Parts: sequence; C-alpha cells; structure tokens
Amino acid sequence: MEKSSPITKEDVLKIATLAKLSLSADEVSLYQSQFVKILDSIAELSRLNVENVPPTSSVLGIKNALREDQASPFDNMNALIDNAPEKDGPYFKVPKIIE
Repeated sequence: MEKSSPITKEDVLKIATLAKLSLSADEVSLYQSQFVKILDSIAELSRLNVENVPPTSSVLGIKNALREDQASPFDNMNALIDNAPEKDGPYFKVPKIIE
C-alpha cells in the first residue's frame, strides 16, 4: 500500500490561489512532489541532534567590516547643487508631496 502524501493537490491549488498563480495539472503534480521533498528534508533536519552545536550567525567568521562614521567638512556644496535636476538658490528643489 502506498503511503499518502502530506501535501495534496488541493493544498497545492490553495497555495497557488493565495499566491495568485494559475497552474496547469502538470504543474500541480510537479509542485506537489517538490513540496513533499521539501517537507521530507525539513523532517530529516529536525531529527538531527544539535544539542552540543553552538549558535552560529555566520559560518565565515566575518566581523563587522564597516568603519566607524567620521564627520568631515565638505567645501564644494556648489558642485552638489550644480548636479541637481532642479534647484532654488543653494537648495535642491523637489516636488511637493504633502497636501
């Protein structure tokens, strides 16, 4: 006797409806088998003993590679303003978005 699938074709169609997808009958069968494989993989992972495994945020061992922010003077504001699509004196001119 064949084991029943934990994911039915109706489940796949419901998920497709929620995702606003229309699936052919072949796609429903394909996705049903793929969902079963995914659930089997998750079940296999949940059976692993990870009691003595420390939490890991990155396997690469990279620490924060960003530098500290450092304020520094900028003397060429006109170069910035000259690149603006629209300007009003020393300011950028932007469309009004609040009524």
